[in-house]
Amino acid sequence: MERKKAGKNVNIARDSGGEKQFIRGLGHQAINVKDLGRSKRFYVDVLGLRVLHEDAMRVFLKVGEGENFGILALLAKPADGLEPVDPSLRQGNKYNHFGFRARAPEEVYEFAEHLKSHGVTILKGPYTRKDGTSIYFLDPDGYTLEHLHLIENPAAHTK
Repeated sequence: MERKKAGKNVNIARDSGGEKQFIRGLGHQAINVKDLGRSKRFYVDVLGLRVLHEDAMRVFLKVGEGENFGILALLAKPADGLEPVDPSLRQGNKYNHFGFRARAPEEVYEFAEHLKSHGVTILKGPYTRKDGTSIYFLDPDGYTLEHLHLIENPAAHTK
């Protein structure tokens, strides 16, 4: 569907059922960290993310490329206000995490060796599951992260 906006044609995405799709991707994820420098080193030196901007209280990291890029914001502990929740207190809940996309299943296994060589705590994997390949690991603050390759249509791969 096209709609006129300020003299321009704007395409509105639709899903396979014809419904409007307003969400085009994840723009950013912001997390509180205990030590901004330590977290920056982990995400840049170990995970390979690139710094877009930083100041004394925040580091903005580029995740992905092209149309699929997003931003991970590392936020230093605020000088006042409520104390951020310690993510390590939430371990054991496998649904409390965020994942980074891999290009291929083999890349997940290769990345696992990279993480091990940097002494990163691995919670589960790498392993192949019905919808792809995955590994769960911890960042320096205890956030659970995942590196995964998803199969676009898992049902087609089981036949």
